[in-house]
Amino acid sequence: MKKLVLLSTCLLLLGGCLQQEEAVTDQLVGPLDTVSAVTLYGSDSRRIIDEVFAAVSDIDMRMSAISQDSELARISAGAGGPVAVSSDVFALVEEALAISAETNGAFDPTIRPVATLWDLGSGNERIPSDNEIAEAMSKIGYARVTLDKTTRGVSLDSLGMALDLGGIAKGYACDTAVAILKKNGARRGIIDLGGNIYAYGTKLGGKPWVVGVRTPIPGENGYFCTLNVSDKAVVTSGAYERFFEKDGRRYHHIFDPSTGRPADNGLLSVTIVASSATVADALSTACFVMGAERGRAFLAERRDAEGIFVTEGMDVLLSPGLLGQVEIADGRFRLAGEK
Repeated sequence: MKKLVLLSTCLLLLGGCLQQEEAVTDQLVGPLDTVSAVTLYGSDSRRIIDEVFAAVSDIDMRMSAISQDSELARISAGAGGPVAVSSDVFALVEEALAISAETNGAFDPTIRPVATLWDLGSGNERIPSDNEIAEAMSKIGYARVTLDKTTRGVSLDSLGMALDLGGIAKGYACDTAVAILKKNGARRGIIDLGGNIYAYGTKLGGKPWVVGVRTPIPGENGYFCTLNVSDKAVVTSGAYERFFEKDGRRYHHIFDPSTGRPADNGLLSVTIVASSATVADALSTACFVMGAERGRAFLAERRDAEGIFVTEGMDVLLSPGLLGQVEIADGRFRLAGEK
């Protein structure tokens, strides 16, 4: 249960009351190693939510890096040879590798050997030796994954490598949920898959949803800023979610694939706003690893996603498209350039 709490909602919704529509809300605990919640307004909401949760459970079953029966586990176990997978698993691996290439490896779905070495969230966390990190680093590299579109085959080039879609699968599940809402004619609602928020449609009357971004300080559940969104995903990655401390230093779960160690670039969190939750999920990790300067420059070029970067000094830096769109709600934080 402790792990679920640490992985639960990173963002707090401030949607307000919709007094003229009945809201149906339910939660699913466990799949994707988190707590998923869906709130829908209007008729047939209960059936639609059940369909969403069934889809989330199916995605978890097939894309889990932990379950020995998942398609992802079969890829890792078959390292050195192609493993045929379902069309959506193939497509998500393909997208993960494309984002890896675009971010020059700041996002890398082969990071699992490094993550396993640190063992965060297990209660047995430790600081590996330099030799152990070097050995784990020899088993990662997104360019060492080969795809065969004809057979939907996925190959890892050597034993010991492993795929982990944990940095993108919740976003994909969120997009899948949105597709289910659209198919069933749902008009408005909120999807929260462990902090991967999707504000679907608008509030009654056509007003956007107001989303509060969680304060990136361990043990605090308030929000430090708000923004208005409609039909957008809002996803946060932060150093406050899973971590351990030793000798006064915090070691968190967002690893830099270039070092094999937790990313250390003066950031507390990165929030990505995008139409695609899949993209937002992966880029929140990538931009955290890049750091504020590189991350903002990257988003300025990509243009289909925006970002909120929070530094250890409590400065809030925005990508160009969010300028004037974010309101600070906690006086301890300040927009960069403001006194």
